[in-house]
Amino acid sequence: MATAHPSTRLRRLAGVLGPLLLVVAALWVYAVLPSASVLHSRATARAPTVTVAGLKAPTPPAIPPATPPATPPATPPASAPPPAGRTPPPSPTTPGTTGRRVTGPGVTEPGIRISTTIAADGTLQVSERVRVASEIGRLELAPPDLTLAGDEFSGAYPSATQLRLAVGGQPMALTFSALTAPRAIVLGLPVHTYELRYVLVGASVRSVPSKAGRALAALGPVSQSLPPPSPVVLVTRGKAVRNLSCPLLSGNEVACSDGVRGAMSVREPLSLRSALVILQLDLPRP
Repeated sequence: MATAHPSTRLRRLAGVLGPLLLVVAALWVYAVLPSASVLHSRATARAPTVTVAGLKAPTPPAIPPATPPATPPATPPASAPPPAGRTPPPSPTTPGTTGRRVTGPGVTEPGIRISTTIAADGTLQVSERVRVASEIGRLELAPPDLTLAGDEFSGAYPSATQLRLAVGGQPMALTFSALTAPRAIVLGLPVHTYELRYVLVGASVRSVPSKAGRALAALGPVSQSLPPPSPVVLVTRGKAVRNLSCPLLSGNEVACSDGVRGAMSVREPLSLRSALVILQLDLPRP
């Protein structure tokens, strides 16, 4: 039997080993490379990326925000004191202080309320508010009779000038503007309240001899539509009034002033029959 040449045997061995090596290599690739792919995927999952200007950079681990310290409740600021020399604004008006709602005779009750301010020449600017118990359609008016005020007024003949009438807050036209004698006004409707405004002239006299500027004035209501017992209140405004007296009262009641200078009034309501008040005045020198 002929023996094969050595080169022939090598070629046969290579023909057998070549395919075998290819099979082994294929098996190695199949077993090893998937594991590497899985490892690479796991590494990629642990480090996500964000894109910044076209580049990919690892995202730093998130840091939880610090919890801010608890803030104590705010304390409202205290009111600052007013600057020195400045008076703080007045508080809202309360009952019993200036500016309160006016009540009493002539306003909320039957009667008359007279308010007067003294002008520099001694004339009296008067507001007379009247409320009656039962409706009336006719007003009786008359200048005050000053003959009972004392000898100083024996020659006084007062008259109410610039007379105006308002009913229910609405002005009413009068056919006259001066009241020098008793007159009646017939209204077109029954009323419970009305107001007269006028300037009383001829009701003041200079005190002679006395300190310059001292004078006396006398005042009573011009409304005569109420029963004689009806109450009358008189209040004054302005520091020209120094004192009040009521000559038709008796004893200690004659000195009837109340309040302070600038805001004096009669101490108690007067009845219509005794409603005559003397005002002691300080007027500018003539």
